[in-house]
Amino acid sequence: MSVSLTVMTFNLHEDQPPDSPNSWEKRRDLCISVITSYSPVILCTQQGVKSQLDYLQQGLPENLDRFNPKFLEVSHQDFGALDMKMLTQSEKSDLIDYSSVW
Repeated sequence: MSVSLTVMTFNLHEDQPPDSPNSWEKRRDLCISVITSYSPVILCTQQGVKSQLDYLQQGLPENLDRFNPKFLEVSHQDFGALDMKMLTQSEKSDLIDYSSVW
């Protein structure tokens, strides 16, 4: 028996100043589009700040609303506000345990 599982990691690369070509405002809709196109069962982000993660959680379309409403959060003291977050589609997976290795 084989099982298909789509897992995605996404480096949000923090937020840059508004005049930067890499500012979150200029990238955020593309991020939502890419995540939506792959419809991962498990989505892990790196280098996200709260405003980015809030936008992702609110911006995912209804068909991806199956993601667990809570972010699983692992912070590292050396990186301050930058967090790794993991979301899972609750109807397709059961989270048993998680951890982070730095």
